[in-house]
Amino acid sequence: MSVRRAVLCAGLCALLAWCPAAFAADDADTPVFELGEVVVSAKGPTGVEKVTNVSEVTAQEIKAAGVTSLTGAMRLLPGVYIRTSTDGAARVDMRGMRTRQVILLLNGVPMNSTFDNQFDPGFVPVENIARIKVTKGASSVLYGSGGNAGVINIITKRGGKDAEGSVTARVGDGNERYGQATFGGSNDNVSVFASGSIYDRDGYNTSDSFDATDESLEDGGRRENSDRSRRTMFVNTVITPEEGTSIGLALNMHQGSYGKPNVADASGDFTKKAKFERMDDSEGFGAQLGVTHKFDMPLTVKGWVYANVLSELEKRYDDSDYDTQAGKKAYDAESETKRVGGAVQARYDFGAPGALTAALSAERTSWDSTLTERPDDATKKTVTEGDRAVGYWNAALEYEVSPFDRFGVVLGAGVHGQNRSDDTDSDDWSWLVGTHYDLFDTTTLRASVSRKVRFPSVKQLYDVDAGNSDLDAESTMHYEIGVDQAIAAIQTDLSVSLFRIDAEDFIEKVGTADIYENNDKYRFTGVEFAGENTTIENLRLRGAYTYLDAENRSDEAALDELQHRPEHKVTVEGWYDLPMDFSVYASWMYVGRSWAFNGDATEKTAMNTYNVVDLRVSKGFMDNTLEVFAGADNLFDEDYEEGYALPRPGRQVYTGVTWNF
Repeated sequence: MSVRRAVLCAGLCALLAWCPAAFAADDADTPVFELGEVVVSAKGPTGVEKVTNVSEVTAQEIKAAGVTSLTGAMRLLPGVYIRTSTDGAARVDMRGMRTRQVILLLNGVPMNSTFDNQFDPGFVPVENIARIKVTKGASSVLYGSGGNAGVINIITKRGGKDAEGSVTARVGDGNERYGQATFGGSNDNVSVFASGSIYDRDGYNTSDSFDATDESLEDGGRRENSDRSRRTMFVNTVITPEEGTSIGLALNMHQGSYGKPNVADASGDFTKKAKFERMDDSEGFGAQLGVTHKFDMPLTVKGWVYANVLSELEKRYDDSDYDTQAGKKAYDAESETKRVGGAVQARYDFGAPGALTAALSAERTSWDSTLTERPDDATKKTVTEGDRAVGYWNAALEYEVSPFDRFGVVLGAGVHGQNRSDDTDSDDWSWLVGTHYDLFDTTTLRASVSRKVRFPSVKQLYDVDAGNSDLDAESTMHYEIGVDQAIAAIQTDLSVSLFRIDAEDFIEKVGTADIYENNDKYRFTGVEFAGENTTIENLRLRGAYTYLDAENRSDEAALDELQHRPEHKVTVEGWYDLPMDFSVYASWMYVGRSWAFNGDATEKTAMNTYNVVDLRVSKGFMDNTLEVFAGADNLFDEDYEEGYALPRPGRQVYTGVTWNF
């Protein structure tokens, strides 16, 4: 991108301020389904949220940005880096740590795959989301094991007092077709909310400036094997049989498929081998039943049970035609992962002496697979079946107290266990110490230290080629200090967080290693700046900067850096309401200084920095009953990569209409 364009990106949101209007009210009053939340925080920050860094995305912000999945909803958050690699699915990294170290919760239910602990945010729709809370660093010990990088807590909508809903239809480049609908309502004792969506895309276009290196793998234009489809449904209901008691049921499902775009050039030292793969089918279903009761005494008890199932069919083909599987290394891989669990939580508020929360949880996860492949020298198929189960349990206590005005302390401790199918059980522990102090009415200081653990996944333990049943749990030490400052005179909120993460026994395949191993030590240090300004009546501006230093401190490491961890990330976004029900949203993201490694991790090469600008404009009619919108993602058609030799979408233009009723 030219200097002229970079300057335009930086100032785009600010220039919107020259048009007058009245900024729309936020959606803080959106009814939420909170029965399954591990840490109930829909109505304000809890003690643990006051001692660490929490980022939030609301339903209004999601709608204004025009995103269709969790992938787009989170990409601008500080400390979060979303990248798409050779597996075709977006991955959510936090402060240098990987997706498998992130807990994804939908109303308190873990949605990570039981096989590799990862998740595909592209299959998480946004039409049912009331808000997304992302906790980095010292997340609550009540979440259990696994959240070494952080916790993504998706809080869904519930039916409000009035029956209402919406229908949206959208079309765009790449033959994109998107439709979604929502409906919700309630009476005195029952609320219901339901939503559904359909998304289809034949593929995305590469940038016009993309320069093809190997046209047999990628020749530009429509990106090879970049199609995606998704069908989703969601419904919840909350019954209040008497005051103080709530019973909630939530169901969700998805079905879809997607291509896994190949590398555009397989000849270099820093690229992976060419593979021709597709996720031909992915089907998921989840259910949750929760009960909350508030006693006459200051005691609240809640419990919930849940189950989710994910079935996938992945195929590898012979070549870029993706229609034959007669050659060597072609296969069909069918898998089904299941997660069944339950939890109970009791919170007693002692008043001035503080509040104590106790939590117990347990779950059983299983993975069944059938791999059908052809040997190199025969036409007869070989079938390999796998069947593994792993259990988890957690017990935790968390205590919040304010010994005097303006000062609060949070203490937590948890014990966690993993029961493996080969009887090599493992257990470990976590803890949290955090404090916050309101130095002035507009200034809050916070600090926290915590220890987190994550047990190895089924894939890391039992994968046929790379599994290692002797793996230990990963452990991380988190240190964070921060300042939150409000400047009322210019209607600005600022936040600064300095963090350090020391990771031990980090599980990865490094260099030429054929199996997963507990690598010695990684260290992630950095700073996050975030600010928001509403000085101008119609305009809301938000910006953030993240600096990350990712260091491999293992004795045997040939390189000190860690690959695909950008050192710099800058984001600016603005929401602006103009006269006659016009609204404008614009965002700019800059990502700089990242490394890619060769096959044995002994050499590195710098990834190109990039700038991406998005723009969306909408116009309301009939008191906003009808809304017409149009937008462009990657407005300036930037040619960029998140993984080496893996070009991302160029300019993508779309338009659509929403009917609110």
